Amino acid sequence: MVLRTHDLPVGERFAFWREVSGRMVAPMDLRRRETGDFWAAARLIDLGTVLVSRTTCPAYEAVRTPRLIRQSDLESYQLALNLRGRSSVSQGRQDACLGRMDMMLFDTSRPFHGQVVPEGTFAEGVLMAFPRALLPVPECQVRRLIATPCRATRGSARSSPVS
Repeated sequence: MVLRTHDLPVGERFAFWREVSGRMVAPMDLRRRETGDFWAAARLIDLGTVLVSRTTCPAYEAVRTPRLIRQSDLESYQLALNLRGRSSVSQGRQDACLGRMDMMLFDTSRPFHGQVVPEGTFAEGVLMAFPRALLPVPECQVRRLIATPCRATRGSARSSPVS
């Protein structure tokens, strides 16, 4: 499924994106960082218990508060891959700032504050949402990974010249 804000009247675009983001990630308080038109698009792939989305959007902030968690706790993890622009998430005592091709994991059952900062006019990323129960790792071990960037320039993700 493809969702695009430019198919809507200008005055309804950000409200639509807030609703879509609430379904893709979790209900959040979204705040625009710029005035004017808001153009965003998302391609969603529903795999049953796993939802994968690829989004293109301008700058915005997202806050998941304890109140929103009490209203709707999806008990899911989100694995975010940043393709273009920069994004960041603060969750607990961790802060992750992602550049191109960096990844990180966050937990929708805990409060967070996120930002999307475009490169040029838009940012782009992939998000995979899945139930916490699907990850066969004890929560105390996963908690150490929450909002910790996995850099594209380190480890097996780093490209190396072929000999």
